[in-house]
Amino acid sequence: MTNNRRPAAFDIKTNGKKPSDKPSKRKINSGPRPAKSIDIENKNLQIASEEDDIFAAQLNTLDEMSEHEPPVKLKKSKFSILRLAAAAIVMLLSLSFGLWAETLITDLFERSPLTGWLGASALLVLLVSFLFLIVREIIGIAKLRSVEKLRKDIEKALPTPNIPQARDLVSRITKIVIERPETARGRQILLEAEDDIIDGNNLLALAETQLLGNLDKEARKLILSSAKRVSVVTAISPKALIDTGYALYEMVRLTRKLANLYGSHPGFFGILKLLRSVISHLAVTGTVAIGESLIHQFVSHGIAGKISARFGEGVINGIMTTRFGIVAMELSRPMPFKELKRPQIKSFLSELTTTSPPKDVEK
Repeated sequence: MTNNRRPAAFDIKTNGKKPSDKPSKRKINSGPRPAKSIDIENKNLQIASEEDDIFAAQLNTLDEMSEHEPPVKLKKSKFSILRLAAAAIVMLLSLSFGLWAETLITDLFERSPLTGWLGASALLVLLVSFLFLIVREIIGIAKLRSVEKLRKDIEKALPTPNIPQARDLVSRITKIVIERPETARGRQILLEAEDDIIDGNNLLALAETQLLGNLDKEARKLILSSAKRVSVVTAISPKALIDTGYALYEMVRLTRKLANLYGSHPGFFGILKLLRSVISHLAVTGTVAIGESLIHQFVSHGIAGKISARFGEGVINGIMTTRFGIVAMELSRPMPFKELKRPQIKSFLSELTTTSPPKDVEK
């Protein structure tokens, strides 16, 4: 007897069983699941260690990202009524000065040719000096913008820089810091090893350590010296207005020193531009960082109960100056922190609370 049975297909997912046409009796709970307690004494319960906890690793990564947070930049509008008014005021003042100078020189020539020529010579010297100041301000702003552009280019190239791109960036860094004698040995080492390095990341790392390492140490000394001066003045000054005025003066002075240290050499308007960038960054991120550092250091170490009120105010103002200096250092630096570690406020606190007098490290 022959078997005329035909082969039948079946679904692999059902393991050869015929799917049932009857609806499933399993109840589907569309509401929220009830909370269940966990018995921590259960021997079968496994708790992941802190090294294996992926959530702790993610939190640590977020903390590191917040420490290296890029500076905040304000959006510039194309048209501003304030700029238009300032341009009109400058034009009116220029016309007024021109009419006044013409009238003055004419009156001097009417009195005596000698006094006329002396007045004209003095006016010429004044105009040449003013032109020199304008040119210096333009050069300073151009250098500041070149440093900012170089830092942006390095940030874009840092994930995967190729060797020609890295060599171009290193050459631009060298041109900026070539005036500093602290970089002479680093430039020599970099020149000797540049042809032997075939990886862009390694070349940029070597450039950061050799060209900017000594400058970072000098910048740290400048920040610490400025913070100590602010702390001392706050502790001994009788008026709060004196504290505020000296702190503002010290911040402007520190910004100028740091910019000159890293090769920017900005003028008056360049310093104002750099100060605006630092303040805009501190307005968003600085307050939180200062508060966390103060709470951690003063509460955990119990310093607040051991020092006087005036000395405590001096330490706080010194920490705020330190925070300002770190941001100014980061914005003046031609390269973002990657191989070298960014300074932290807590590393300055032990030196701020010492009684050693501040030293001016400006050369």
